[in-house]
Amino acid sequence: MLQVNVRNRRFWVVLLSLISVVVIAACAGGAPAAPAQPAVEEAPVAAVEATEAPAAEVAEEAEASEAPAQEAAAASGTTTFVIDPAQSEVRFTLTELLMGTPTTVIGRGNGVEGSVTVDFGDYSQSSISPIVIDASTLATDNNMRNGQIRRAILQTNQPEFQYITFTPSAVEGLPGNVAVGESFDLLVTGDLTIRTITQPMSFEVTVTPLSETELRGSARATLLRADFDLQIPRVPSVADVSEEVMLEFDFVAVAQ
Repeated sequence: MLQVNVRNRRFWVVLLSLISVVVIAACAGGAPAAPAQPAVEEAPVAAVEATEAPAAEVAEEAEASEAPAQEAAAASGTTTFVIDPAQSEVRFTLTELLMGTPTTVIGRGNGVEGSVTVDFGDYSQSSISPIVIDASTLATDNNMRNGQIRRAILQTNQPEFQYITFTPSAVEGLPGNVAVGESFDLLVTGDLTIRTITQPMSFEVTVTPLSETELRGSARATLLRADFDLQIPRVPSVADVSEEVMLEFDFVAVAQ
């Protein structure tokens, strides 16, 4: 009988143990455990710096590539240089017999206006505006001659004949590149108007860039008096006036 009781007690202990396990399992099933998060490994400092370095290099390369582009953009603009009459001079030269003496006659004036537009991206696309000469400012070393020029030859005492105009139509010899202080030669063709007569004319021009804001140059052409009906009055003291007349002007043009 004692053996039976001991066995019964063991049975109840085992049963109670099983019941406890079941109850604990049931309670645990009401709140499922969160899935385990995979461990995140921190990137080593060296690795982070290695990834940032190429980005910095790319930024520097981008800035370096932008600099020439900005310079090119700035250089591709145009600038207009306007002739400064105060620093410029226009001249005509001819020969004559004055009182039987061979004489070179030079008339001077500073009434010259015009401009040159320079394309810094492509100098060959630069252009020259019409050049206007105030012929009433022209004077020689002889007052009697000056009077004849104003009244009879150029007739500049009449407002409609005051100006001589040269209108360029083509420019040959424009360089692709220009260096400060380095002169270059051009041939500028266009129409020259004196009083009511217009004739084709070509000027040989030399230009020297003194700086990025100042140009200096000279132009010269030879015209025939007959082409512009420039008649010389008959006076006893003057003879053999040359048919050819050299027309020149020296100019300084300043950037605007």
